[in-house]
Amino acid sequence: MPQAVAAAPAPPAKVADQLAARFGKRLGFFVVSGTAALELALGELGLRPGEEVLVPSLSCPAVGVAVLRAGGCPVFVPSTPALTLDLDWLCERVAGSEIVIVDHLYGMTVDVRTLRERFPALRIIEDTSKAWGATWQDIPVGTAGNLAVCSFGRNKPLDAGGGGGVFAMDDHAGRLLTPHAVETGQADVPWLPYGLPDWADGTIAQAVERADRKLAFRTRRASEVISRLTRIGLAAMIPAVGTKWSWNRITAHVPTSSDMGTVITEIEQMGLIVLRPRVHLNWELPVFKGVSKPPPARDREYLSNILFIKI
Repeated sequence: MPQAVAAAPAPPAKVADQLAARFGKRLGFFVVSGTAALELALGELGLRPGEEVLVPSLSCPAVGVAVLRAGGCPVFVPSTPALTLDLDWLCERVAGSEIVIVDHLYGMTVDVRTLRERFPALRIIEDTSKAWGATWQDIPVGTAGNLAVCSFGRNKPLDAGGGGGVFAMDDHAGRLLTPHAVETGQADVPWLPYGLPDWADGTIAQAVERADRKLAFRTRRASEVISRLTRIGLAAMIPAVGTKWSWNRITAHVPTSSDMGTVITEIEQMGLIVLRPRVHLNWELPVFKGVSKPPPARDREYLSNILFIKI
């Protein structure tokens, strides 16, 4: 009687695909930077020359720069007092098929799922660079968007010293990065961001382990710091219910800017480190002059009453 032959074990998933699962996706592709990841994602979603892309008004300038490099026109969307994308403003103005980049700034998650349900044809890129491990009502950030991107740059929660990733449900984006496409000039976009070498997988895997350890620590530490801030009447901006604390600081709202000096002194007397925001008003930067559309001017007011407390 013939003996059954054991099936060969399935090959282990590559690091990029393992990481994709953390963002609710199936496949991952590593590239040279977070900006390159955004450029690749825009090309994957079919950005046309001169097409408008809705981007956060408060985020890393590289978000808007990636749109320019990919041939698009950034349209800056105003923020809420929590420094997240103003979905009410956005929903009043989209036609339903635009490209929008959602940045979960400082771990303050945006309800992308509701945006997706209201506008099924909207092409959404979720920038998860500042929201490692974060969720919206227990759903990982990156899940609801068409694509997720993440920077592995220094001072990001997932710090590998550099690089970035694009995460998708299908393999179309992967074909842009194959060596054959690069060597034969068959890549779909002329500004193709090259992939990382294989040895980078180990570096990124180690960065994931470090980020997970820090995530657990910061979540515990944030609860302690928020309790202390509450005692002096300071309101901390808390991410959505069920969200772990993915960023290395807590955002706090001071009632009026005239109270700022007093509040900073009280916080420092508790032994905590206070940082003032250095968030860019992107539409004021020279690179965007004449090639982008600015949002309403209220973001400056929000920033004037914000403090960061390091954890």
